[in-house]
Amino acid sequence: MTLDQVNRVISKGAVVVKDGVIIDVGEEGDIRGKYEAEELIERKDHVVIPGLVDCHTHTQQYLLRSAINDEMLQLPPVWTKVLVPFERIMGEDLARLSSRASIIKC
Repeated sequence: MTLDQVNRVISKGAVVVKDGVIIDVGEEGDIRGKYEAEELIERKDHVVIPGLVDCHTHTQQYLLRSAINDEMLQLPPVWTKVLVPFERIMGEDLARLSSRASIIKC
């Protein structure tokens, strides 16, 4: 699955990776004809999609993530009862640490 502009799905596809970067995708026969592999990993009957990264983040709330669970986040009062008070008590050092941790995650 390419997730490109036309969302191509290549049923018998191949992915070429060089130095950790995807450099080509296409039909298996076309790819095998263009490249000589140092290592070949076959994944018949598998779906290969690009890695999905959620870059939406609130850097000052990163350290709060382990303190509340998903069920608590569904409640509207979480903003006024948890998130805003948490950010108010953060000093400069904790804010910097939270920002750096959230950046490292992405």
